[in-house]
Amino acid sequence: MGAGQYLPPVGVVARRPTDFIAIEDELMRQALRFIDTNLHRSISVDDVAEALLISRRKLTTEFRKHLNRTVASEIQRLRIERVRRELLGTELTVKEIALSSGFVSLRTLNDAFSRVMNCTPREYRNATLGDRRDAQ
Repeated sequence: MGAGQYLPPVGVVARRPTDFIAIEDELMRQALRFIDTNLHRSISVDDVAEALLISRRKLTTEFRKHLNRTVASEIQRLRIERVRRELLGTELTVKEIALSSGFVSLRTLNDAFSRVMNCTPREYRNATLGDRRDAQ
């Protein structure tokens, strides 16, 4: 290869988010770690508060203060990120990914994913993996 020529990327290894490590507030780190560890099941704001032995009000106030978003929106954001990683990094069906990511059904995943990504999980997988295959 001559100067200025590059090989196209073969693939991207998706990593789990570690944003919570950079947060100075210990309560927020614990909350985010709990959420990340329990994304595979259907968890609520109350579950997070109970796990941290604090009130729901305290938890929601701290989330607004430190992250400028709600606990529920953070759970949803992390779930969508997990789904994106699974869509690109596994050959699981979209339904299997939905259930392993804490969504109660394929429909709830499709609705949530479409709101955030403006496409269905299947469309996202096909478009992204299709782009990768074309680059090889």
